[in-house]
Amino acid sequence: ENCAIDREKLWNCYLPAGTKWYDFYTGKEYEGGTEIKADAPLDHIPVFVKAGAIIPMEQKLHYADEVVETPFEIHIYPGADGNFVLYEDDGDGYDYEQGRYNQISLNWKEKERCLSIGEAEHTFAQGLKGRECHVILEGTNVEKRFVYDGEMRDIFM
Repeated sequence: ENCAIDREKLWNCYLPAGTKWYDFYTGKEYEGGTEIKADAPLDHIPVFVKAGAIIPMEQKLHYADEVVETPFEIHIYPGADGNFVLYEDDGDGYDYEQGRYNQISLNWKEKERCLSIGEAEHTFAQGLKGRECHVILEGTNVEKRFVYDGEMRDIFM
C-alpha cells in the first residue's frame, strides 16, 4: 500500500499593521494588518521581512573566517526608514577585546532612497573594507555595485 505524505501545508500568518511586509523567498509584498495563508511545507518555514529592513548576506560562506570571492550583498526592503549595524572582526583570536573590530552603520532613508554606509577602521581578510558590494532594493529591479573603501558614503537607489 502506498501512503502519500502531504508535504504542502498552509499556515495562517498575521502580519502586524502599520507597515508593509515582504515574503523573504518570493519578494511578494503584503500590507500589514492582514492575515494571509503562507506556504509552509515541511522543509520550509514562512519568513516575512518588515519594510525598512536591511539584511546583509554572504554567498558561499561555509565558516566564519573563510575568504570568499563573491560580492557582499546588502538587501534593502523599501517602504520605511531602517538601520542595521554590521559587526565584524577577524573571526579568530581575541583582538576584538583590544578594540580591533568594526561596527559599520547601514542606514536606509526611504524618502531619499539612499543607503548611507558608515566608516570601517580595520581591514579583515573576509571583511567588508576593500570588497565589492552589491546593494539590492527588493521588490524592484534596482541594484548598485561598488567597492567599499572603508569611508562613509551614500548610495542613491
